[in-house]
Amino acid sequence: MTSYDFEKAAKNAVISVLDEAIDISQLDIVWFASTLGYKKCTILGDVMGDKWAEVTYDQCANQINVDIYQKIRSTKIPSSDFNFTA
Repeated sequence: MTSYDFEKAAKNAVISVLDEAIDISQLDIVWFASTLGYKKCTILGDVMGDKWAEVTYDQCANQINVDIYQKIRSTKIPSSDFNFTA
């Protein structure tokens, strides 16, 4: 499976799992990696609200796994408050 084919399949899998009226063009891949028989990406879109998806293609099993996550909190910490204590 090419990276472009994976992108289309991953977005369509997210649409299927969410079972909502979403057009594939409304979703964006924000991170992608490929290694030894696996392709993985994270997908976001304004239409997903506070949710995001992680999609993994397992070449050996020839299947896609979709995990949907929901943002619980977003906290900004300025560099002046970084804690470098080990």
